Order: sequence, then structure tokens, then C-alpha cells
Amino acid sequence: MTSRTQCLNESFALIKPKLPQSFLNEGNVQRMEAIAKQLPPIHRAGFEYQFSHPERGLDFQQGILTTANDYSRLTWKSGTDVTSFLGPIQKMSFEALRENSTISQCIKQIWLEFDSGLVTALKSPSVFLGLQYPLTQSPLACDGVRDAYRMLTGRPMCTETALTMGEILRVATELKGVSHAGFMLGRKHEGLRLVLPICSKPDSIRLLFGQLKPQNEFASVEHVYEQVRNTFPDIRLCIDIHRNQIFATSLECFFRPMEPDSNIEANEKAALKQLVDIGLCSSGERDALLGWVGELFPQTHINNWPEDLILTSLTAPENHFSRIETGLSHIKVNAQTSQQTHAKVYFGYRESCLVRNQK
Repeated sequence: MTSRTQCLNESFALIKPKLPQSFLNEGNVQRMEAIAKQLPPIHRAGFEYQFSHPERGLDFQQGILTTANDYSRLTWKSGTDVTSFLGPIQKMSFEALRENSTISQCIKQIWLEFDSGLVTALKSPSVFLGLQYPLTQSPLACDGVRDAYRMLTGRPMCTETALTMGEILRVATELKGVSHAGFMLGRKHEGLRLVLPICSKPDSIRLLFGQLKPQNEFASVEHVYEQVRNTFPDIRLCIDIHRNQIFATSLECFFRPMEPDSNIEANEKAALKQLVDIGLCSSGERDALLGWVGELFPQTHINNWPEDLILTSLTAPENHFSRIETGLSHIKVNAQTSQQTHAKVYFGYRESCLVRNQK
């Protein structure tokens, strides 16, 4: 076997033919390939697409778990690279493996988001963190988010942003805490994003907005929430902060519930039908997304299956088989007014293991 350079592009090359062609703009695939070649061989990636705007193309993401396996792949080239954007990510991942560190008790996932339309996309990706605990229920988690920001930027979180975050967390105790925190870097206005699971508590969202924003700005979010609440099993409120201001709010609506569900395919079809019915998605876009869902196996990609996944299969029990799943994650709905809304969809792929029962 001829050795290849291991990187995310190994798996991206496999799924590239499956990408909905109508979602791509000119040069989109080439830009994503250039990004994937600079990323470690952690085969967990995603795409962002704005409905009804194919000219914008796809943005690109990579997901990293705070595990020893992902950390070893994160340092796959020449150890810690402190000169690139990966340096702080490597440091954060190392801290996550250190017992009793604030990062280890706070963060379970790191997602990098690259605007594939920007030449500078690799220099400063936005970073989103999946948290171990609801943020309001663990002081350590709050410290961990601040530590993560310092590691990523080399400076402490500004006082105004920290105070605004604290005010949101105070009100968020009425909900289920904060499940994710994000740092939107490399933009005109750097911001902090907090994501709050809300499920079926519209009254709590109203309370949150009543204390933090003018009530009329809540009406547009509530309008969208009422349209989708019975279709999506997991809905979360996103709040974007810049210093002492909340500059954007949106809803994240997940196709899959927090707990495993045997009716995932039915959930996805019903949710996409609802999006078409309320005018957020076209029937062609719905069909393209349903066509994305599936699996890839090494038997049909013998010559270009990622080498590290081959090694994983060879060292696994004999009834464990390597595969790559392609699926849907969630939509994000921004509602400026009840009449003016737009939505983005997030979909992607991940390596996984198929376990077959032995007879």
C-alpha cells in the first residue's frame, strides 16, 4: 500500500461526490479541499448552507472530541504547532485530558467553522464548544469557557462580555442551562454565542427576552418557534453577544432528539416537509438533503479508504466494521420580523463503527 498524507481530505474526497451539487458555488469544492488538506485526520466534518441562496455555497466545519484518540490525531504532523490556528486547539485538547483542569470538567467537543469564501478562513476559524454540564449548573464550566477564550485569543474575555454572559446565565436558570458556547472570531465584530436548550418552555423564553431585550424583538422568534415546536424534537435558543449587547438571536432546531430515537428517518422527513410548508426550504433542497443521508463502506472504496480508519478496523473486534455516516444535524432560523425569516441547514459526516451480530 502506498502511504498517503493523512488529513481530513482523505474522507472529504470520499463524500465529495455525494454533496448536493445545487448547494455549491463556483470553486466551492476546491476551497473546501484546500482547508481539509490542512486539517488533522479526524473524520468528523460538517457543512453549512443557507436555504434559497446557493450562490453563497457551503461553509466547512470540523468536529473534535476531547478524547485521547482525537488528541493524538490533532498532533498528527509534528507535535504542537504554536504558529497556526491549531496551536491553541491542541493546547485546549491537551488541557481537556488533564485530570481536574477546568477545561476537562467543562468541554466535551470542539467545532471549528471555516468560511470557505474567505481567503483568510484558515487563519482564524470560529470555535464552538460542546459543554460537559449545563453552564448554569457548574461554576467550573463557566470558568472553563473563559479559560478556553484566553487559550484561543491570547487575552482574557473583556469585562463587558463576561458581565453580559453572567446576566444571561442568571436568567437561563429558568431553562436548562447552556449546552454550547461559541467564539465567533475573525469577523468585523468578534462575539460570544450561548446556546440554551428550551424544548417546550416558551414562557421561559419570554421571561428571558423580557429581561434582556425589548419585548417586540421576541415576537419574531416566538412566531417561528410556534411554527416548528411540534416538528423538531430538540429546539435551542442562540444568543449572540458583543460586549454588552445582544446583537442577534436565532433558533437551532435539531432533526434528532437528545435521546436515541428509532424514528429518526421519519423525524427528518416530517421536519423537512414542515420547512417546505412554511416557505423556509424548497422541495428541491428538501430532496437534496434526504439524498445526502446514508453510509459509506470500505468495500466500495477499497483504493481510497482513509488509512487510519483501516488501522482502526484491523485492531477492532472481528465483528466491528469501519464506516462513514452521512446525515443531517439541525437548522438555524434567524427571524428579524415575523414576515422576514431565513434559515440555514447543517449536515455532515462522521466515522463510526458498525457492529454486526455474530451467529
